[in-house]
Amino acid sequence: MSENGDKVYLSYILECITNIEELTQSGRTVINNDRHYRAALLYYLQTMAEATQRLSDKH
Repeated sequence: MSENGDKVYLSYILECITNIEELTQSGRTVINNDRHYRAALLYYLQTMAEATQRLSDKH
């Protein structure tokens, strides 16, 4: 993967982290009781994990 490609994935990973932080500010009760919050959290965690697998090994 090119360095430019890594930048794209790193930017996306940071965006996912920001979204996860925003969703978790509501607290555990909201997350436990709202399946849409849980689904969003799982989506961001999964896509972030996939993006980390696409980063080059050179760094």
